[in-house]
Formats: sequence, C-alpha cells, structure tokens
Amino acid sequence: MKPVVGYVRVSTNGQAQEDKYGIDAQKRDILDYCARNNLVLTKWYVDGGVSGVEEERPELDKILFNDEEVGNPPIQAVVVAKSDRLARDMNLYYYYKFVLKKKNIELISVSEDFGAMGAFAGVMESLTLFIAEQERINIAKRTSSGRRMKARAGGYAGGRAPYGYRVEDRQLVLDEGEA
Repeated sequence: MKPVVGYVRVSTNGQAQEDKYGIDAQKRDILDYCARNNLVLTKWYVDGGVSGVEEERPELDKILFNDEEVGNPPIQAVVVAKSDRLARDMNLYYYYKFVLKKKNIELISVSEDFGAMGAFAGVMESLTLFIAEQERINIAKRTSSGRRMKARAGGYAGGRAPYGYRVEDRQLVLDEGEA
C-alpha cells in the first residue's frame, strides 16, 4: 500500500461551495482512484478560491516546501483529480512537478493517465496542459467582455463598489451612511 496525499483546488470561493467540479467532487474522484489502485490517502490539502495561475497557494506550498509535512511519514505521491487542478499555467505545472520529482514524489492525475501512453506521454501531458491554459485565457476574455457589455448598458460591471455605494442584487446602490 502506497501512502499518498490528495490535492484539491478550485478557482473561486463560489466553486468551493457549488456542486459542479468543486471540492467534494474532486475528493470523491481521488478517493475512488485510491481505492481502485491500493493507495492509502493520508491527508487532504485544499486550496479553495485560488486561481490555477497563482503561485501563492498555502496548502500546495506545504506539500512542495515543507519536508516535515510530507516526510513524516513519507508520502510517495500527490494525487489530483485533473492536471489543471495543480496548475492552469504550463510553466507552474512543470515547476511543481519538478519540485515533487526532486523529493521522489510522484504526481498522479486521476483523469489523465499520462504514464499509460508510453512514448507519447509527454506530448499528451503538454497538450492537455496547453488546452487548460487556453481555456483559462478564454474564460478571462469572456468575463472581461461580459463586464464591458454590462457597463456599456449602464449596469454594474463588478469589482469593489466605489466609496459611498454598496452592491445590492448585483447593482450599485447609494449608501446613505457613507455618501
């Protein structure tokens, strides 16, 4: 039985509460994988509300940089539900993978078994990461475009409310106490 830890990440606090591919769904997939593959899950590390391009991740940092955390007892792998849960930036992903490899810790993605692809494993891993990175860029473009359209229509486009206003039902409302 191989000791492993599970790493789970969602980009927004809303996702952390939702039933999409949020924290609970990722944990379920990791637990199922561990049960099928004779892996002993010793601990969870959860970064909720952290973008896949952020370098500062308190829980992931414990795995990568705190030898006491993963060395006692020593773990042999970090299990993620999908590779993009580790990072949506190729450079960050390969950096994290490099740090794990230096500690003799394997990275296992439940939904992408790159190792089973033989000679094409590296190509498939890179392609999967490229697609995840492009999806992040597309999401950012759509969000920005939607906010611009809402602002042009006279609506509140998001962000922090200006002094003297508050956000109520996704609209700016004058805050009498502050104005």
